[in-house]
Amino acid sequence: MKPNTAATWMQTLLGSPAAAFPHEQGALQREGKYLYDNRGEPWFGRGLTMFLLYARWLQGEDNRPELAYAREVGANYLRLFGPVPVPPWGEEWRFYSRPDPGLFADLPRFLELVGDAGLRCEFVPVCGPWSQAEALDLLVEVYELCAVDIWNLFVEWTNEPGQSGTYHAGNLHAFDTIPRHGILSATGLAWLPDDATAQVLIGIPHCQHFWQAHWLDYGTPHLNDTQHDRYGRISKYLKEWRDGDHDNYGNAMEGSYCPEWNDEGARVDDTDTYPDVETHVANTAIACLFGGTSLIHYNLGKVGMMPVPGGLEDTVIREASRVWAFIPPVAQTGSYTRGDFQDFLVYWTPADSTIEHAYGVWVGNVGWAVNPLPTMGWEAIPKPGITIEAGPRPWILKATR
Repeated sequence: MKPNTAATWMQTLLGSPAAAFPHEQGALQREGKYLYDNRGEPWFGRGLTMFLLYARWLQGEDNRPELAYAREVGANYLRLFGPVPVPPWGEEWRFYSRPDPGLFADLPRFLELVGDAGLRCEFVPVCGPWSQAEALDLLVEVYELCAVDIWNLFVEWTNEPGQSGTYHAGNLHAFDTIPRHGILSATGLAWLPDDATAQVLIGIPHCQHFWQAHWLDYGTPHLNDTQHDRYGRISKYLKEWRDGDHDNYGNAMEGSYCPEWNDEGARVDDTDTYPDVETHVANTAIACLFGGTSLIHYNLGKVGMMPVPGGLEDTVIREASRVWAFIPPVAQTGSYTRGDFQDFLVYWTPADSTIEHAYGVWVGNVGWAVNPLPTMGWEAIPKPGITIEAGPRPWILKATR
């Protein structure tokens, strides 16, 4: 039996740390670069990879432990996949390896279960090298099934279109013809495509602006470069995608002007040593300043399982939870500052960070800043007229002026 009652969840979560975070409820609305909840407050997504959770549920598994874990660590949405190709996925997923009609028939009931747990779901229907006709059928089925009374669904059309393992067979604008019934949606384009890919996927010879990749309700760049001098700060590029930037030749690149999500960073894996905990914490904190979400992409989440207690995956998730609790959703709406700006919260030079960057935002007279991966002995010294409070790390700060 597949339980789906809210009463079950209240019993499961009783006494857990989830009470520190709001129980998600009600549809979200997009206004320009931000999403807002049903109270009119800015919404920020705290996500976990759970790619094959729906597939496991279709097999009759009880997903309550995974959903309870997500709530315990403060997550408010999960990223899930539609059918996946075998190979490269293992033979145990053969039943979920084709875009068969009716595959999503039980998706509304599953989403009800997720919603009863106080969570939202970002569902990615197209995750294999399907034809354009098959991909369209998958998307139409999801939107039509979830058009009524489903408040907790986001739809990301495809996973990394243009890659060999996912949809790449036609122009994504063909999907524009599908009625989306008000369900917040993303294209799935994970990077600015090269010219050949841009021609195939979006029908233009050259991608000159961020909005040409992310023209729907929100965007999902995959900022997973793991070089030491980049990964700790790479989520700052969420601001460039959202607000605009310049290319390597100085040409202006208009932003998407929609929420940009840190939707798949570098994967956390118990068997890896890098990125380490502190680097993941830095990446998460900067995403909280500039992004619409921060998702922890961890290895066991690929198959919809909880991490091993006390392992690197579990540790990173729990440390991210502390950052999520410290930097509020309103921070993403703030005015930008950085270490070398006069209005930065504390005294700072590039020598104060091992990756030579520091970022912050001001919302009125309250601000938040991150000096990622500071050099040994660094101490935050506020500028005149500013008081500071350290967060889950002494280099993650709140300030009042």
